[in-house]
Amino acid sequence: MNLEMYNFKGQKNGHHLLVFGAIHGNEKCGSQGCFKMIKDIQEGTVEISCGQVTFIPVCNPKSYANNVRFTDSDLNRIIMHHDQPKLYEEHIANALIPYIDACDTLLDIHSMGADSEPCIFTDYPTKDTIALIKNIDVPHILTDWETVYEDVENCKSTEYYAHNKGKSCITLECGQHTSPQAPAVAYKAIYNSLAHLGIIESQPKRLKHKQEHYKFTHMFRKKEGAAFAQNWHHMQTIKKDELIGKDNQQTYICPNNAIIVMPAPYAKINNEWFYLAEKFDGFLKKTVLKQKNINSFKKSLAPKR
Repeated sequence: MNLEMYNFKGQKNGHHLLVFGAIHGNEKCGSQGCFKMIKDIQEGTVEISCGQVTFIPVCNPKSYANNVRFTDSDLNRIIMHHDQPKLYEEHIANALIPYIDACDTLLDIHSMGADSEPCIFTDYPTKDTIALIKNIDVPHILTDWETVYEDVENCKSTEYYAHNKGKSCITLECGQHTSPQAPAVAYKAIYNSLAHLGIIESQPKRLKHKQEHYKFTHMFRKKEGAAFAQNWHHMQTIKKDELIGKDNQQTYICPNNAIIVMPAPYAKINNEWFYLAEKFDGFLKKTVLKQKNINSFKKSLAPKR
């Protein structure tokens, strides 16, 4: 499968940054940020002086053209080599992984269906990753997604694959899909990554946000009859014992003071409905996320009938 790719090299050896846009076809801000930076490099407004940068602005072309998250399978759950690819996204995964193998750092740019501020997901906060995150202008950092995700053994994200290949990787969420600010968030993140990694001879653009750190504690899939108690927004604060929503089987009460992450009121049955996360002050003290007992994080809220 041929994907549209752009590579720019400096005159000196250095870091290799890889930038993905539209892993999910309806998340187009990353593509827009990539194309703007590509234009700036081609016109000489931004000069690559050391190392190189590779852009794949549209990683999922068919889904992008149809403005849907995926065609056959969620691409950000199957990033690995498929010996006998059958599904459309399996062919794409096979085309993408050689680029990850060749880079030093991957910036994977996404957006969300829910109304939201920008944030970063990172499950492998190495020293290098943390240093990069500090130069990306988002207010919220979330970690430990893999510890709460059901069936994590069969879930292979770009970040999971990159980490296991010894690469740094962050997943940037630029806000809501159609937010007019989202492409600018993507562009600034690309620019600051290039500057931080020394690929361009410039200082990162000034950061406006103070970063707060959270860790995932719960994940819930949508069941029959599911409805939220209110129109929750991504990263909205929920107080202990506050009603989140209900379905045909139970009522969901927040067990501790928390935030709701990626609420999806229109999710299909059995798909991801919402997550909970709590403030986490130890993020910057970590260099490598230690392996945890996944099962210890698979909590479910006691049903209130």
